[in-house]
Amino acid sequence: MMGLTFDVVPSDFDEWLDDTRSAEDMAIELARGKAASVAGRFPDAIVIGSDTIVTVKGKQLGKAESLVEARDMWQLATSAPNKCTTSIVIICAAEKYEYRAADNAYVTFKPYDTAAVEAYLATTDWHDKAGAWSIQKCRNMMLGVEGDAETIIGLPTRLLVEPF
Repeated sequence: MMGLTFDVVPSDFDEWLDDTRSAEDMAIELARGKAASVAGRFPDAIVIGSDTIVTVKGKQLGKAESLVEARDMWQLATSAPNKCTTSIVIICAAEKYEYRAADNAYVTFKPYDTAAVEAYLATTDWHDKAGAWSIQKCRNMMLGVEGDAETIIGLPTRLLVEPF
């Protein structure tokens, strides 16, 4: 959307969650780890790392590793508002440049509906999604959204342009 050309380079950084720390701090730390991992291989590049964490009732949710875990996440997600925290970290190792930012947005789901949740899970869209859902594919299951939809999607472009 911004007219930039880029390459997607996977990071070998291991991710984890820590409910004793803020979602903002965790998301920035994980994004920084990903970006630093790639910047180490491409020091002259401008590297953008990002991470999204969904928090419900103080529990940070990453990506579900199984269908059972995805169902459990949906039970939790429909019980209270979901805080979606997305971070970006921009690194250029050669220039010793680093920028960090995070943003929050909120999603409230309709009450748990077994048929609707199972139909969504059958799409397999939940794979590789924080909280086991995406705004793009389950908007009909939401009561409301507050904040930047790009934060919920996982890359708030306005955060990318702020340092420039």
